[in-house]
Amino acid sequence: MSEAGPPASGPGPESSPEMGPVPGVPPEAAAGLGDLALNGPELPPTPETSTQVFNEALTSNYYALQERISTNPIPTQQELEIGAFVEEIQLQARDAVLLMRQKGYDIGNVLHAGFRGENHDLQGMSLQTPVSYTEEAVLSEHGFVVEDGQLSFRPDNPTDLGEIKGMWDWLANGLSDLGEPAGPSLFGNAVAFREAADNNTLLDHYMPNAVLDPVGTKYVRERDPFADMELFLSPDAVSATRELTFIDQFNSLGDRIANSPTPTDEEWSMGAYREEIEPQVCDAAMLMRQKGYDTGSSGFWGQDHIDQVMDIATPIDDNAKVRLAEHNIEVTNTGVRFTPDNPSNLESVKKTWDLIADILPDLGKHAEPAQSVGADVFRHAMRNSKYTDYMETWVWETGALNGQMQPLTMTLLHEGYSFGDDVYSPARVAEAKFHEMERLAQQEKEERK
Repeated sequence: MSEAGPPASGPGPESSPEMGPVPGVPPEAAAGLGDLALNGPELPPTPETSTQVFNEALTSNYYALQERISTNPIPTQQELEIGAFVEEIQLQARDAVLLMRQKGYDIGNVLHAGFRGENHDLQGMSLQTPVSYTEEAVLSEHGFVVEDGQLSFRPDNPTDLGEIKGMWDWLANGLSDLGEPAGPSLFGNAVAFREAADNNTLLDHYMPNAVLDPVGTKYVRERDPFADMELFLSPDAVSATRELTFIDQFNSLGDRIANSPTPTDEEWSMGAYREEIEPQVCDAAMLMRQKGYDTGSSGFWGQDHIDQVMDIATPIDDNAKVRLAEHNIEVTNTGVRFTPDNPSNLESVKKTWDLIADILPDLGKHAEPAQSVGADVFRHAMRNSKYTDYMETWVWETGALNGQMQPLTMTLLHEGYSFGDDVYSPARVAEAKFHEMERLAQQEKEERK
């Protein structure tokens, strides 16, 4: 990568990557994406605010997409691979997106390359392909941030699309060619696009009643980048499944606390709301406690989250160990553990957890109330109606307040949560609340002795 910085402004590269002919498609219908990009609409005039330029850029995309589908609805081979018509990519990033993919860079969902931030004053994209240390250093010198699978930059003038496009093009032209184009996008919207193309139903999605529906298989004209979690999910299926599970739990727990915060007797005993237990293991955990087993943390585990574990303080008898081993379920000193054949298939994982709960013999009594720190904090919060604080500390424990659970972080932002000027302040505040409730819970236990 050249250390010369991006131009202050510029029309972009003189040419874009060319693609070969699409089998079975007339040449005029399979024009290269680079040609389509260069012959597309001109960049909108510079408006007064970055939000205005964001809206005007999407409006430009809308009319370009309408003309494209009306005159040439057959996707090119590269469009099938990215899972979108080229006119749907934000114009200032379009040439860069296509060139980076041609060079071998996996940039995730191409529809989300472009405007970012609450005020649309940032530019960014997913970047799942690592760049070299040297290239990252050069990028950093010129204002680009590469972090956690994302690349972003803050333009000097966020309303100048010419300048912004110049920075995108500088990035794409400077990155090394990895020697092989990136593979087909595997995001849900891209898969839906290809399926519709295979079934000859793209026009049904995009042009019902001969009028453009910009939703298509995925496109939303007034798209808020925070609204589509595909942008922030991990690229591997298991991690993405785990992240979606946390988002579902966040929504379920929020609804529960808002509408029915009083815990059941069983929840009081185990020291947590049912909604806090990962769904694939929830039924099994509840049954095990009814059978007399003192359960603890459970669900996804390990560096790649491919394992499933549960802490069980109650000893498991030898006969049960033998039966569990027949199903490749390991009994450890602290509980049980197994590696599913398909860790991202929660329905299949749930069947294994339910099998474990069925195999364990009934001990003839219910488990004793959980005595963990988390259970003590739960009971203290419930006794004192600290429902909001409890919800906040649950979110903190997921890592969403300090960048360790980005999809849930984006969910919080989409729902109006503000991190303020100090992005780490909410995590510190929530952690302080947790430890204060922990202290008060311990004090209450001592007073009851």
